[in-house]
Amino acid sequence: MLAEQTAAANREAADHAVEAAAWNTDELHVQPGVQEVRRDVLADVHYLEGLMIGARRRGLDAELTVLLADAARATITARTAGH
Repeated sequence: MLAEQTAAANREAADHAVEAAAWNTDELHVQPGVQEVRRDVLADVHYLEGLMIGARRRGLDAELTVLLADAARATITARTAGH
């Protein structure tokens, strides 16, 4: 499921890159989008951490919570590598 989610996001990113190049002609065009993405990423990180904390408190296997966190972080790292 994570692999398909990543593939779908990468397909959308290719389309977005073409559109963004046409629309974002200077820093004033880019700044609102960067702020929006930063807000969303921070919210998602806090949400993910909350899920991990909740899973641990409910007695979910500690190894599983580590694997879930590693998978989420690896997905983020893999997408940003080389950029």
